[in-house]
Amino acid sequence: MKPAWPVFLGLIFNLYWASSVLAAIEFKIDGIENNPSEINYDQSIEVLYSFSGVSFPKTYYLAGAFQKEAGSNYFGYTWNNNWYKYGDEFTNFYKIEIKESSISGKLKIKPDVDSSGFKGRGDYQLKLFRYCNSQNSCGDTNFIGIKIVAPPSPSPEASPSTSLGVMDPSPSPSPSVSPSTPLGTASPSPQPSKIARVKDIVLLRLETPEPVLGTASGQPFDSARGKPDWQLIIMLLLTGTGLLLSTAFIMIRLWRKN
Repeated sequence: MKPAWPVFLGLIFNLYWASSVLAAIEFKIDGIENNPSEINYDQSIEVLYSFSGVSFPKTYYLAGAFQKEAGSNYFGYTWNNNWYKYGDEFTNFYKIEIKESSISGKLKIKPDVDSSGFKGRGDYQLKLFRYCNSQNSCGDTNFIGIKIVAPPSPSPEASPSTSLGVMDPSPSPSPSVSPSTPLGTASPSPQPSKIARVKDIVLLRLETPEPVLGTASGQPFDSARGKPDWQLIIMLLLTGTGLLLSTAFIMIRLWRKN
């Protein structure tokens, strides 16, 4: 029987070589593009990452995720020509081909506010995961802290009370008109009842003229002015006097001839 120690030594060597190779791969976050201290709930960021000590060639799929605190759920989206949620099929995530022992790059990610892991505004930590050939990650990076600003709370419903600038449907009393007429303004037109009373008074005065002594129908009356026409009266008196004088003159001449 051959001694087993050469096989045992070979196994130990292979395990040591494999562990040294795995331990040599370093995958880390170097920072965030533009170094923001906080981001909006719908804002995307570019995470700077680097690999070193890789035994190329290698193919990895990278995804990013946020976490409120240790033990809580991861959440987030990773960009690969479209947004893919953390936990989706790993082949949908960002694919890289490593052909050198050391590489660096950027990975675009953003929060997923609809996830149960999002707890509103506050401080979070994020990390990157690398997937090899299964849904389980084959490595991840260090954590880096960042603050996320929560989405605005929904505005309250509008109250049924009348808002500013809207006419109140209830009628307001109209201001009373002062009876005095201001200087320089037109006086109000007479009311129909007053006009009727004035007409009645004028008709009564026309129907009952004052009688004039020596005339059959009373003294002439100027209906336009409402008073006697003295010029007409004088003319009638002069005409009558002239006729009387002419008649007397003719009678005296006839009496002298006889």
